Parts: sequence; structure tokens; C-alpha cells
Amino acid sequence: MISIDDAIKQSKNKENVSVGGSPCFDFGDVVLVKYSKELKYGRAREDAEEVMKQINEKADEGINVPRHLAIKRVIEGDRNVCYVLQQKCPGINCDKISKYGVSFDEMYESFKYILNIPYEHYKKVTSDGCKLLEMAFENKPKNLFYDEKSGFWFIDFHKKGTTKYAFDPNNLDNIAKSFTYLVPSAMSISSEMKSGSKLTSEEIDKKMEVCIPIWAKIFKAKKELIPLFEKYEKFWLYNTFDEFKEYLIKEGIVKSDILDVTIDEYNELCDRLVSDICEEIAIGKLETISRSDLETSFDFFGIYSYFEKSYYNPIKREDYEDYYYYRKDIYEVLFEKFLHAAINRLKQMEPNHYIENILQDMMQRNL
Repeated sequence: MISIDDAIKQSKNKENVSVGGSPCFDFGDVVLVKYSKELKYGRAREDAEEVMKQINEKADEGINVPRHLAIKRVIEGDRNVCYVLQQKCPGINCDKISKYGVSFDEMYESFKYILNIPYEHYKKVTSDGCKLLEMAFENKPKNLFYDEKSGFWFIDFHKKGTTKYAFDPNNLDNIAKSFTYLVPSAMSISSEMKSGSKLTSEEIDKKMEVCIPIWAKIFKAKKELIPLFEKYEKFWLYNTFDEFKEYLIKEGIVKSDILDVTIDEYNELCDRLVSDICEEIAIGKLETISRSDLETSFDFFGIYSYFEKSYYNPIKREDYEDYYYYRKDIYEVLFEKFLHAAINRLKQMEPNHYIENILQDMMQRNL
């Protein structure tokens, strides 16, 4: 294997193979990534050493991430440069698989390719994505590779991610954030037609015949890997269309009563989310309750959609000309309800300085 010093020297005469982002140079079984920053702005890739440690720990766990083998920091002109030598991912960069502005036939062939991805690869990328919760990963095709033997591979991390703590499969907030921000969907690497392209009714039917089974595979992987997701899957499905739910029922992936959502189940879901958030506060995992954090869970589990249609919602659509402001005000009402529920729960818990800090913050916000 080439040393990092030799790789740096040889990279001067090598082609940059990066698909956007930082330059990357291919040396067969390894690649050299070059991060740089103007000297006046400090060190490039400030957390590279810590990322190396964490990524190699993830690789030891069997997660599909390339091992970081060596780091070297140098000054080049007016640039602070951080070189990272790491294992080369097998397969092809997903940005090269995905094409934009193609014909319907090309897009359809892309969907068929994705449908044929082995189910075990769907499960693996879902499991790996959850286990990377505490790492900052930008969920884009250029940061994924797909290998037909080993599945999906993740690249390009920072130390601080969605949370500084590992994924907890019993925490609704963790599940919502992982599936929203970190678990790539195989659909994200599909080719697509130009924005605004109109499909015929026949083309729409043909597309759905392939897409619905793909979505079903992704859904099945989530519920098999995360029992708590399965418990509240009907709320996640609340935001989806009827044909998809009917397909899941027909294939035996969900029970036939999946469409029956009761107010008691909704209240249980909300209570569980409040409880999970308060437990995170009590051990210092969550330092504040932000609207943006809660909105992730509201959307992921269909809490917003259910609330909008329930008798709990005091806001009337006919009072708004613009749906954006109607939706914004509903989120505000929901957020206030959750905050007050969280405050009441925290006051009943064994006090500590984490809880007291949050309650003090709420008092200053007049809540």
C-alpha cells in the first residue's frame, strides 16, 4: 500500500476523481482526499483526527465506511491543508448512477435497477445509517457508493452529527432524525426526468408498478430493524398515499387494520415522544427543546397531519389565503402543546441541574 507521503507527491500529477467537494486521488486500493482552507481561517478539517478514530470504530463494527489510514497536515502557499489517506470504497459513486433530465424509458430502467437491489442491501444501509447518528453525514448521492456485492458505502463525515450520542432504537426522536437525515433511500440514486416533465397516464401506471415495490422494500427494512418504528408505523403511513398502503396490506407487510388510527393511539404516540425528550434532557443529551427538532418528529410520524385533521386543531383553513401560514400556525400550536407537556413531565421527575436548566430556560421564555 502506498504511504501518505508518496501519495501526496504523486497526487500533484493525478486526476481529481471527486464528484464535487474536496479533491480526491485514486491509488487503486486507497484514495487520498485533500481538504484545504485559507490560513487566516484556521486549520482545514479541524476534526479529522477524531473523525478517523470514530470512523475506524464504525468499520470495526461492520458498518460500510472506508477506514481512514493516515492523516498529514501541511502548509501549501496560503492554504492550510489536511490530507487523509483512506480505503477506497468498492462499487461506483451513486452520483454517477443518478442522471437528471433523462427520457422516461431511461428513468424507468433506473427504477428497475433499484428494484433489483437485494433486500439485504436495503436492510444493511438502513441499519448502518442509524448507527451513524452521532456522525455528521450529508445524505447526498455523491457521498454514497453502491457495490453489487457488499451494498451501500458511506463517505465524508464530520465529528459532530445530529447528536453526540449513539442511536437509541427505543427513542422516537432518534428514529425520526436517523430516518430523515442519515438513512439513504435507494430511490435517491434513481435517474429522473427534467423538472416539470409531464407523464402520460400509461407512464404513471408503469412507473408506480416499479416504485411502489421499491418503497415497500425500504419500509419493510425499517420495521424489521426497529421494533418501535413498527409500533407506530401507521402514523408514518398516515402521510402516504392509499395505493402504497393497499400494496403493503396485499403483500402482508402490514396488517389490514393499518388504516384505522384512533385518538388514543395518537395520544400514546405524543406521550411517548414527550417522555423520550424528557429522558434525554434528564441525562444531558438534550440541552434545549427547539421547534425545528420537534418538527422533524412531527413530520416523520405524521403527528402534524393527524393533528391538522383532528378536533384538537383550533385553526381553520378558511381563515387563511396562503397554506404556508396556515401550516406555520398549526406547527406553532403543536409546539406549544408539546412544550407545556414536557415542562409538566420534567417537574414531576427527580430534579437535577440538566432539568433545572431547561425549566429555567422555559421560564425566561414565559412558558
